[in-house]
Amino acid sequence: MFCKAIKVIGIVGLMLVMSSTAFAEWETINKIEDSGEVGRYTFSPEVHAIGEDGFIYETADMQFSVSCTGNQVSTGILVNSPRFRDTGMEHGYKVIDTQIKWDNKTESRKLYQKPAFMKANLYFKEVHEINDKLKTSGTVKLTMKWIDGEQRYYELKLDGADAAISKILKKCRNDYE
Repeated sequence: MFCKAIKVIGIVGLMLVMSSTAFAEWETINKIEDSGEVGRYTFSPEVHAIGEDGFIYETADMQFSVSCTGNQVSTGILVNSPRFRDTGMEHGYKVIDTQIKWDNKTESRKLYQKPAFMKANLYFKEVHEINDKLKTSGTVKLTMKWIDGEQRYYELKLDGADAAISKILKKCRNDYE
């Protein structure tokens, strides 16, 4: 009986943690850059990697980021663990092939990473297209092949993305004009 109670408490606790992560809000910050310009940033809630077997990798968090300074916009993924298998180099960046599922539509994409040791910032070349998809989709699922050859995925509800991204892009346009 005691073991069943512990299992139920564990499952309820896991559900609470997962639901609080899934419905967390996008964070928006402003920062004065070295150039004196104001940088605008918004970050999605963090989510953990999930393995093919359903195992949750709590030390492999990911979040989307959209940033702008003046008329320069960047969209990418922040990951605290650079464990991805790259497929080559292009213009000094590692190229990482991935699958992204926007609601029910899956597509192949390339992500670009500066060679780094401890942190992986992955960037999209198609900034405006990705921002539009972040703003108009309900969920996104990113599948990545890790260096061990196994695939892991990250899944994120995009509640609040439209408002957060639109807000910083509007502020950047106003800063620039």
